[in-house]
Parts: sequence; C-alpha cells; structure tokens
Amino acid sequence: MALQVPDPPEQGLGIINEALSSAIQQPSVAASAVTEAAPEDLAAAAPHRVYFVGLSDLVEGRLLSAAKLKGWRYLIFNQDQPMVAAELQAGGDEVRFSNINRGPFVEGAVEGVTFAESLDIVHREDFELRALEISPLYFVSLWLHGPQDLLIPLRPAPDEIEPLRVYEEAELIGRLRGLAERHLAVDNSPRR
Repeated sequence: MALQVPDPPEQGLGIINEALSSAIQQPSVAASAVTEAAPEDLAAAAPHRVYFVGLSDLVEGRLLSAAKLKGWRYLIFNQDQPMVAAELQAGGDEVRFSNINRGPFVEGAVEGVTFAESLDIVHREDFELRALEISPLYFVSLWLHGPQDLLIPLRPAPDEIEPLRVYEEAELIGRLRGLAERHLAVDNSPRR
C-alpha cells in the first residue's frame, strides 16, 4: 500500500513545462528560482489536486465536505532540491496555467509528503495525495484521502496548529474555527 498520486490532466505537464520555459526566459519574482537552473535539470513531481475551503464553511463546522477543487499542483525540483510549485487552474474540462510560487510552503509540502510516506497507516492502506488550503488563514495541509481522511498541516502553520502531525477532520475544525471567526469578525467590521 502507498501514497497514491492521481493521474493529472493529460495536458497538464505540457502546460507546466511551457510555463517553466517562459519563466526562464522572462522571470518574475516568484519564478526567479527556476532561472538559475538548467531546463534539463528541472523535473515536475507529485502532481496532486488542490482544494480550498472558505472561512464561512469552517465557522459552520464544515471542512472536507465543503472543499472545492481549485486545480492541480506540481512540485518542481532542480535535481534533488525543491524549487517552486507550479499550479494549474481547473474549470470543467478546461485546464490552464495559474501560477508559480516559491517559499516556505514548497519546502513544507516536500517535508509533508516525506512524513506522510513514513506513516504506518500509509503502509497498510492506499491514500490519494491532495492538498487543502484555507488561504485567509495562511493554512495549507496535505489531505490523505482514503479509507479515512487524514490531514497533515504544513509549515508554516497558524499557532493553533502543530505542523507535521496527523489530524482528523473534527479536531482540525475545532482548532481552526475560532481563528476563522476572529478573521471574519475583522473582515466584517465597519470601515471608517
């Protein structure tokens, strides 16, 4: 048994390769990391679906049942070093390039996948690798979808959450709900 990486969209890797080539020729701040690499040294790995959840859903006690597909993420390596994450936006049958990002969540994702692969339950059962985001809270978690759903928050995580620890959905909702409520209260406060 193992951590399963689902089949990405058929044209996904071509779109990612085209975006990386473009980034090398016309770098942006986020893509500057790939400009230092030789194109033949770059490799896309671990394609996985990315889901998002809104704050209102979280406040109402919904997490995985409210998760909506955002797109696909590929981790881009320069030889053995994680460089960036490249994302595709999914809408119906259409898939298109979304963005290239770098930073702590890229390294956190690699660290999280390594952690997930070491879990005894992953050796006994098959799990699909997914990611779950709650963007306003700067929260990203691996979502191991299988016989049971397991969540592994990535670094950096909000103070209420211990990264690289396995959570079940109910516990994670309990820890994030108050943070979501406070965030919504600030966002909905009257403006002067």
